[in-house]
Amino acid sequence: TEVIFFGRSKKVEECKSVPPLRFLGDVIDSKKEVKYLGVVFDENMTWDEQAKRVRSKAYLALNRIKRISSLLTDDTKKLLTNALVMPHINYCSNSWSAMSAANRNKFESLMHNVNRVAPLNRTFQQMAEINKAIMMFKGIHKIAPSYLCNEVNLVSGRHQRTRFAAENNVVVPLSKTRFTDRTFINSGSLLWNDLPPEIKTTNSIFQFRNLVKKHFLD
Repeated sequence: TEVIFFGRSKKVEECKSVPPLRFLGDVIDSKKEVKYLGVVFDENMTWDEQAKRVRSKAYLALNRIKRISSLLTDDTKKLLTNALVMPHINYCSNSWSAMSAANRNKFESLMHNVNRVAPLNRTFQQMAEINKAIMMFKGIHKIAPSYLCNEVNLVSGRHQRTRFAAENNVVVPLSKTRFTDRTFINSGSLLWNDLPPEIKTTNSIFQFRNLVKKHFLD
């Protein structure tokens, strides 16, 4: 068992000055970073270490494909890249894609290298938006974990008869900081509302996935 305090640097340091937490007489170690379900959470939620590890794993797999790329067809390169590289980039990206602009640029550079090896023809930004839109769909249709479904609310009530509600839009939470602007619920809600009505009003996850990929990749 480990302990981590989340917040701004000053607040985190204040928390660390309190007496240590104990369990059955043993002190529980306080950490700057903890790994949970394969994702590294840091105390200031910068996602720097998570981004570093993802890029490292992705480049390692990509370089293995690159060594034998001259022997492969384009279709085989795509198959191997989608199987060995992209899972590292896509795994839980809705959580850690709220990273700094500097880290996002490094991922765009990574995808540039991916596209040179295998012609996927997509950017990190496009993939992040597709993943975010699909998770928003799951939250709206109650096929995501309950903690997410409870945070995604369709426009209703006094807005029920307006075009905004008819287009299946969601309520955008109020945000007071740049950090909350980047969180999944805030950025995902804005992204969802910007989708064309014909995409937002479909009820099939399979049809939605195809439509949203076409929307962002075409």
